[in-house]
Amino acid sequence: LGLFVLSLLDDWRSLSVWPRLLGHLAAAGVVVAVAVGGWILPVVWAVPLMLALVWMTNLYNFMDGADGLAGGMAVAGFGAYAVAAWATAPGLAGLCLVLAVGAASFLTFNFPPARVFMGDAGSIPLGFLAGALGLALALYDLQLEPDLGNALLHAPSIGFELGFALATAHATA
Repeated sequence: LGLFVLSLLDDWRSLSVWPRLLGHLAAAGVVVAVAVGGWILPVVWAVPLMLALVWMTNLYNFMDGADGLAGGMAVAGFGAYAVAAWATAPGLAGLCLVLAVGAASFLTFNFPPARVFMGDAGSIPLGFLAGALGLALALYDLQLEPDLGNALLHAPSIGFELGFALATAHATA
């Protein structure tokens, strides 16, 4: 929800890159902190995982400019996640399936010629979820997932709070 609100502000007011980047890093940091801080993954993975999550977050934003690309990748990606998670993590599989179906219904308006795009408010949270749920799936597969679900729920809000505070401070300075 937090990354959605931060990205909605960016769609509306065109924020500078720093509040957005710091918000994305904060959201990724929460997920990685749970994975590394809970001794699920070695500490050496912290920086590469954070960069990968921020990259995936922004990749979906980049793909949104091409008719059908971000939505199509979401259908394929979250659909594959759902199939992969079905046997070991049915709750995660259900979440991924809902995201895939939602992206599929969006595609009816986004195929060429596109009549609508996700904008930052749609593509940023979707990209973050693609990366974070991929990490969660990998950890489930390794039987190492204790608290990542809580991190996925709270990370975007923390990212929003940091980005909003920076944007507000920048606007009043």
